[in-house]
Amino acid sequence: MNLIRELMRIGKNEINFSISYFYDDIWIFKLGDDLNSFTWEESFKNIVSGVNNLIYEIIKQFPDSDYVKELKKRSDSVFQGLDFFHGDFYERYKRL
Repeated sequence: MNLIRELMRIGKNEINFSISYFYDDIWIFKLGDDLNSFTWEESFKNIVSGVNNLIYEIIKQFPDSDYVKELKKRSDSVFQGLDFFHGDFYERYKRL
């Protein structure tokens, strides 16, 4: 998965998020915005894990969004690159 391309798809579908970096190799991901508040925030040592978890939260919070619908259409190729789609989560996602 191309991280930049995936983040651009999320933004294009008007889902607000924020990514910050701290010097100790810590990435902070937030879902939402300053005006309407953040609904999820978590820190990661790895940017790929952060993006994977951001997408997971988007799926949980916005299951009817255009982004999630598009993600389902691209599922075969996208799921292979996302860590959280391995094992149990993939089966749970298919039931959404």
